[in-house]
Parts: sequence; structure tokens; C-alpha cells
Amino acid sequence: MAKAFDPCKAIELALRIPRADRKTILRIALFAAERAAEIANEPSFTQAVSDVQKKINLPDDGSIIQMGPLVSATDSRPARDAKNCRDVLIRMANKKDAVDPYIVSHFASLTMAQARYVFQAIARAQGMDGQEAFVAEKKRQVDDVIAVSPLSAMRS
Repeated sequence: MAKAFDPCKAIELALRIPRADRKTILRIALFAAERAAEIANEPSFTQAVSDVQKKINLPDDGSIIQMGPLVSATDSRPARDAKNCRDVLIRMANKKDAVDPYIVSHFASLTMAQARYVFQAIARAQGMDGQEAFVAEKKRQVDDVIAVSPLSAMRS
């Protein structure tokens, strides 16, 4: 599914499976955010990734992760995209126990999409092909989905 369509669509469909492991799905989106935070050099994004990693691993955590500094007009395009990805990632973590699986999959998908935009903006800022970076990150996200797929476990 992830190869044929999009890793975000695969996540949305996976969460509709009864008793799907939401934490695994959220970790897939977190992989994308980790990669984006690594290259974005945005301290609040790096801190958010660390906070979300801790929160996802807790059974029933009621704490809310703070957003961090708002996007401002003086931010560069990569910084704006990094802060947008950070904000969606935090919303995803704060909704991890939502009753409706659509809410969880929606924010996981948005996190993955925003991570692609971070790669695209940074590549463009460095004078490289932004679309190529976008596609490369999408491929990594597909690989993340496939790696945790129950079907890949059956092949082993």
C-alpha cells in the first residue's frame, strides 16, 4: 500500500484495523520527524522530538507537550517548515490516546508530510533540487512503513 500510493495513506488505513498498535504507527511518523529535526538545526524541533519520544513510550500520560516559539515572518523557509513539523508532531503526540483512530492517523500523516517539506526547503536553501530531496524522504517513509508491516514480519 505504501509503495503503491503514499506512506501517509498506508498509515491512515493501518489505523482502521481493529486493535492496531497506535504506538507503532506514531513511531513511524516520529522516524520522519527525527530525520527532519536532525538536518533542520531548529532547537525547539529537536526538543519536541525528544519530548514526543518519551511521551509515546508512556502508557497513559496526561501531560501536554508545549509548542515552543511560534513561526515568525523573519524565519527562513527551512525554519518555518521545521516549526510547522514540530507543531504537528506535538499535536500527534497529544492525541495519541484519542478514541477516534482518524485523529491519530491524520496527525501522523501531517507529521510525515511536513517532514518532507523540511527536506525540500533545506535542499532548496542549499541550492539543490528540492523535489529530489522530497522524493528521497518519501521513499525513506515508505521503507519505515514496510519495515513495521505485519507482512514484512511474515517474510522473515
